Amino acid sequence: MDLKGKVAIVTGAGSGIGHAIAERFAEAGAAVCVNYFGYEDAAKALAARLPRAIAVRADVSSAADVAAMVDSVCRELGVPTVLVNNAGIEKEVPFLDLAANQDALARAIMQKARPAFAELGLSLEGFQIQNISLPDDLQKRLDERIGMGIVGDLGQ
Repeated sequence: MDLKGKVAIVTGAGSGIGHAIAERFAEAGAAVCVNYFGYEDAAKALAARLPRAIAVRADVSSAADVAAMVDSVCRELGVPTVLVNNAGIEKEVPFLDLAANQDALARAIMQKARPAFAELGLSLEGFQIQNISLPDDLQKRLDERIGMGIVGDLGQ
């Protein structure tokens, strides 16, 4: 992948998948905006480590925050040409129900993000969740509990 000359905004890049995407894009030559709302120290450390990057705190559910982030990116890195919308917004759907309610979560994110897109002259017509991951310890506990419920009492 060759991203030389590209400017990428990676939301939710303070940790996890977004963090890894920001690293990979920088390796491929892109200037990267490491967006974070949590994990400030990790986001700033990543931006400092990358050849051409900035760390920008912005709540992607806030049109004002997104507009300010885009302004910062344009001013410091250039016009964004790549957007990876990786940030999670889980206020509308209980955390443990996220995997079972991906459509509801996608609708909630789309509703929150529409004003920010509109301010940029864009229309957000659809949004899809590809994957939801839980921390390994929590996933293991959930798998054990679900497995017990499925197995039940095989003696009856």
